[in-house]
Amino acid sequence: MRTQKQWEHIYQSMKSFVRMHNKCVWIVPTENEYRLSVIAPTPDELPIGTRSCLYDQNHDVVQVVDSVKGLIVMPAANPLIVKARTQAKGLRSQGNTAAAETMQELASALAEATAKQNALLAQMSELLEVTKGYRGWVMAVPDDVANALPTMPGIDGDWAEEVMDEAMRAIKAQA
Repeated sequence: MRTQKQWEHIYQSMKSFVRMHNKCVWIVPTENEYRLSVIAPTPDELPIGTRSCLYDQNHDVVQVVDSVKGLIVMPAANPLIVKARTQAKGLRSQGNTAAAETMQELASALAEATAKQNALLAQMSELLEVTKGYRGWVMAVPDDVANALPTMPGIDGDWAEEVMDEAMRAIKAQA
């Protein structure tokens, strides 16, 4: 199982790789960790429910390979990051290198926060799929068997359905 600490480590490794080689690189999830690759993964190489992201020299995601949908998605660039980088270039051209570096650092911090948000969104999506799978299994239990079992304390089916619907709407709103 991949962890947040592993994500933070591979994200820093990606930044170092891009800085050193000045080329895009993929962060590819595996069953138990992440790895860097200059070769795009295919959807069938990824664990089910995961995505691999291609990061450019500005640490922005420029391509995504989704294992479930089997598509390659091109997300739009975050306009705030683009604006901050443009302003950093303008400040640098005016000779204000300290302000330019600060603006560039802010743009990179925003890009990193956006990447973390995207990773969290992907994890939330995976968790929702797992929850739906369990719910489907529970709902498939025959009525006579279900009636013989004690009720689950603290779990109401209508509440669970409402929570899953709200989560799906939140995921779609962020995508």
